[in-house]
Amino acid sequence: MTQQTKQIPVSSIILDEDIYPRKGIDHRRVGIFAENIRDGFAFGPIEVAPCPDKPGFSRLLDGAHRWRAYKSTGVEEVKVVIKDLDGNDPLLYAATKAIGPKQLTEDEARDTARRAYTGNASLSSSDIGKAIGRSRQTVDLYLSDLRAANRIGLDIKIFRLNRLGIPQDRIAKRLGLDQKTIHNHLGEMPALAFLLNSDLSRGFTIAQVSQKHGWTDPMAGGGVTPDTCLAMGRRCRAFDLMDRPETRPEIEPFTWDISSDQGLFWPVSAKGKPDLIIFDPPCFDKKAADYDKKSISGLSKKVYLEFDPTPINWKPI
Repeated sequence: MTQQTKQIPVSSIILDEDIYPRKGIDHRRVGIFAENIRDGFAFGPIEVAPCPDKPGFSRLLDGAHRWRAYKSTGVEEVKVVIKDLDGNDPLLYAATKAIGPKQLTEDEARDTARRAYTGNASLSSSDIGKAIGRSRQTVDLYLSDLRAANRIGLDIKIFRLNRLGIPQDRIAKRLGLDQKTIHNHLGEMPALAFLLNSDLSRGFTIAQVSQKHGWTDPMAGGGVTPDTCLAMGRRCRAFDLMDRPETRPEIEPFTWDISSDQGLFWPVSAKGKPDLIIFDPPCFDKKAADYDKKSISGLSKKVYLEFDPTPINWKPI
């Protein structure tokens, strides 16, 4: 981390609640500091960092009570240390500065740990514990329910991808995990199957079920095709121009580019042929302004209908 020391206006410093580790300001402490300032006592510089969404402003990392005291006594400029955190979590850094006679309370430590983990689930218990002055075991207790919720979310993603017939190596690549992790999750996973066609089995029409579940787009973009395949126990590979790994990891990002030097090849390899290949047809004039001119959606109707990107042994049925 780098830093520089300079005088800046008190009015350009803000208290950002998102990175403040305490529950609130201790006004009694502010009053004591204000009296010290009036008596000529010189405090050390306040620590700040540039405010990411407010150019020209800085947010407090350390010294909230001194800052409030300066404001209450009419001080216009103060000496600050401007920190460049170089990617370090600002909330945890601010927590490390909560030292001296007023440590973080138990509630403040727990809240800070949970907020830090929610913002960055890759943070370890040790890293968080060092910042808030708590043991790794204590932080584990603070975060146990949040980690359980994240685990369920990951299990559901892996379950969906696995049920749709996507190989473990591709699941691992899609979710940014190693294949051993995927294998372990699948081995430990309970039977999560919940057939989405239960409404159909109770006599609802396709139109009614479609309206109930918001199935307005039959292609990969809306997710209806993989949802239907999941409900009916069919394997499916779905691709879309928009990548949504957090909400629809089973829909992989891909588009055919008619200007590509690589040729218009099928995006994945597999041992067997698909039973059905569905291409999302463009709306031609209606959506022409939205098309990428280099994609197959930018083709004329005649050329598009003649388009066949599949290898000779992969003919659509």
